[in-house]
Amino acid sequence: MKRPRCGDSGGRTLAGAPCEQLVEQGRPRCCWHPLEESGVTEEQRAEQRRELATRGSVQARLNVMLSLPPETPDPVYRTPADVIAFAERTAGQVLRRELDTRLAAEAHENAALALKAMELTAWATIEALRRSVLGRRRGRP
Repeated sequence: MKRPRCGDSGGRTLAGAPCEQLVEQGRPRCCWHPLEESGVTEEQRAEQRRELATRGSVQARLNVMLSLPPETPDPVYRTPADVIAFAERTAGQVLRRELDTRLAAEAHENAALALKAMELTAWATIEALRRSVLGRRRGRP
């Protein structure tokens, strides 16, 4: 079901286009374009706009991701121990609220990818050694 917009019931922008603001259930228009016959005074309208702006401001602050400064060095994933150290550092940063959990989750996905690459490299090395040993055995009389 399509949510109603202010313009569906006649709300217009200054340019004359239909207002695209989504309206709350039970309201025909947004707080910027109330129905003239609604009995809402200009002061009440202004109060509604202030309340919405405050709610929007609070929500915007909640959506800000905590990130590390740009000079933070890139993680080094050369060994599994490097990945473990990185995970421990990242967990601490999240617990101290220095890093957003969404960014930490993304970083941990990259660390898991690095571990998988290390695993595949190890298997390739094992396979090469196996072939080398088998080749020597076959070459013996």
